[in-house]
Amino acid sequence: MWWMVLRAVAVSGALLLLVVVGSSAAGAGSGSCQTRCGDVDILYPFGIGPNCSRGVGFEIECNTRNGSGDLVPTLAATSLSIKPPAGSYACVSDNSECVFSTNGPGVCLGFSFLIVAFLITLVMFQKQKMNEYFKKNGGSILQKVDNVKIFSKDELKKITKNNSEVLGQGGFGKVYKGTLGDNTIVAVKTSIEVNEARKDDFTNEVDVPMLVYEFAANGNLQDILHGDGNIPLPLHLRLDIAIESAEGLRYMHSSTNRTIRHGDVKPANILLTDKFIPKISDFGTSKLLTVDKDFTMFVVGSMGYIDPVFHKTGHLTQKSDVYSFGVVLLELISRKPTIYGENCSLIIEFQQSYDKENSGRMMFDKDIEIEEDILILEEIGRLAM
Repeated sequence: MWWMVLRAVAVSGALLLLVVVGSSAAGAGSGSCQTRCGDVDILYPFGIGPNCSRGVGFEIECNTRNGSGDLVPTLAATSLSIKPPAGSYACVSDNSECVFSTNGPGVCLGFSFLIVAFLITLVMFQKQKMNEYFKKNGGSILQKVDNVKIFSKDELKKITKNNSEVLGQGGFGKVYKGTLGDNTIVAVKTSIEVNEARKDDFTNEVDVPMLVYEFAANGNLQDILHGDGNIPLPLHLRLDIAIESAEGLRYMHSSTNRTIRHGDVKPANILLTDKFIPKISDFGTSKLLTVDKDFTMFVVGSMGYIDPVFHKTGHLTQKSDVYSFGVVLLELISRKPTIYGENCSLIIEFQQSYDKENSGRMMFDKDIEIEEDILILEEIGRLAM
């Protein structure tokens, strides 16, 4: 009865494969085989030739005393002695593609063992690499959060149908439409690659490389206010959007164990659900910081919304977000962008209106400028300024 034994031995991190083909009956080396170190041979690619052979960084020392056929492979400073079973032998063809027994059919092995070993090593390396990314991007922390779902890369490919539908693209990455298993529609944000000089900062700014949001059926506030659709937006709905957005910022600034400063508050980053509930998004320039910790960063944001102090010093604080939100309030009550007409600045025009008329009435959106609401609009304008 013929049998075959495959042994995998680790030698200083390398994988040495030894194939022994033998019979239950004891016997000496077959005359049809080219004896090479007793009755045992080793597969390609170690370059085994008659008697002895040597490859780069790898040696085989043949010990044929007493016909033992011991093999002593040596790699760097580490050696290992291998003693095959008594009476076993193998024949290796010249091209090292097949191993033959003397009385049986050829057993084609060739590179397959080495390919399998390589693939196993590659999979282990990739798994280790993904674990490092997971820890580096805060995965261990996120696992402890009750309401956070962590998706694998393969799951996200399935959710987005391999990123087939692009919802939008900004300065910090693309957003794709996706569908969860329960048919919930979501938006998947992928972050752009950054250069080596900023990679460490970037890694600390986001919790995970890809973020899954609730899908905003009504798009963003920028499109609602200034898009071509001219969607009616009554005052009470504008106030709801303003109040709930302010609540979101307040939570970021003071209701967590670490202060979150957004750094790019603007209408385009306020998403609206099918019920016009605002969701603050795109934390591309945000930082997670301990309370009262100061820091300086690259000034990345949208002109017209950037706090002048932040723009000048790179010092991002809660007040930077409050300044930007004040500009959003002015847009809500005027329905004008930060720059409109012939290079008119929304902030400057409001300021001049209050300085000259002690009123912002000339700036208010005509659709909501009714007498009974003027006082409310005036107070919002002054609050924003």
